Amino acid sequence: MKFNPYFPGAGVIPYFLSGRDSEIKVFQEQLSKVAYGFPPRPIVLYGLRGVGKTSLLLKLKNLANEQKWMSPLIEGTPNRGIRDLLSDELNEYLLEFARPDMKSKVIDTALKTASLFRTNLDQSGNWSFGVDLSNVYGSNAASGNIENDLFKVMRDTSLLAKNQKVGLALFIDEAQELSKEDLGAVSTLAHKVGQERLPILIVLAGLPSLPKVLAESKSYAERLYQYFTIDRLDDDQAKDALIKPALAQDVSFMKDATEAVVKRTGGYPYFIQEYGFHIWEEFSDSSPITLSMVEVAEKSTIATLDQGFFRSRWDRASQGQKEFLKKMAMDENFSLMSDIALRLGKASSSISPVRAELIKKGLIYQVAPGKVGFTVPRMNYFINRQTLDSEE
Repeated sequence: MKFNPYFPGAGVIPYFLSGRDSEIKVFQEQLSKVAYGFPPRPIVLYGLRGVGKTSLLLKLKNLANEQKWMSPLIEGTPNRGIRDLLSDELNEYLLEFARPDMKSKVIDTALKTASLFRTNLDQSGNWSFGVDLSNVYGSNAASGNIENDLFKVMRDTSLLAKNQKVGLALFIDEAQELSKEDLGAVSTLAHKVGQERLPILIVLAGLPSLPKVLAESKSYAERLYQYFTIDRLDDDQAKDALIKPALAQDVSFMKDATEAVVKRTGGYPYFIQEYGFHIWEEFSDSSPITLSMVEVAEKSTIATLDQGFFRSRWDRASQGQKEFLKKMAMDENFSLMSDIALRLGKASSSISPVRAELIKKGLIYQVAPGKVGFTVPRMNYFINRQTLDSEE
């Protein structure tokens, strides 16, 4: 029985993760540094939506899990702070040590500090690990200063991890959604990790705006992290992402069919998965896959992308914001604010608030002063299709 080996869902690790070997190698080297007593250097992955940042983040987390590391993963959101998000995740790891037979000073300290860290957001103050910690000393992680509190809870948890001969890896997806204060606390933590040689590895992932947001939260952030632009795949990598999952089930692609998919997806991993999924659904029993099959499957592929990937973002924009986006869509890549203003018949200063609103919604980002781009690849094609449909 053949199964569809393409997974176009958000944040799903593909059957074959193509083109990310260098980032994986760097991460593995950082894991090894901890084993030799050296502090690992934090990592930042950034790029457009659909390039596979979350998939890569999950792959790195799996590598940490294989080494038995504690590896909490949180997703930034404007509605919850890092204290709330991280407490839930740390709880999952620390509960393993909240047993009478596991008592030791380093364990009790970590549990007490984590309990204090969490208590600050629980007005009842009754949250605990189900063990008596009343006579245990823990670091004061309930001061209300997130920089100090985050460092203390991560330090004490990492010392527990070190006691178990492993490390602590903190993964943060959609990191640009965290508040400036929380991002500053993460950078402070990363800075102190190096100073105190703690076994803590931090990996952030987010949109192209993430490096700028980090720098605004802490001036030294640009020197603190290893930054990796996660971009579309080159032609060979894109071909591997398409071909190898199918070959594992003895289904092949004709050369012109492969080249057509690579060209039509622009090498973006999410689009490759979507094309592969629909081609497989219709023609997996017809190996080899031909160009005409790709063309048939393209209709359902584009319809799915339009209804889900693109539409969900387009519908978040107000009518005025959609007019701004339509003028952006006239450009192939990036847009100058002066050009958008000219097309709208307005002064550049008058459209700055709309730009700010769209950036806040995560629909566009500032490429450079006076220049903006879509956070979603090929969004301009979708918008132009909507414009043509409305005119017909």
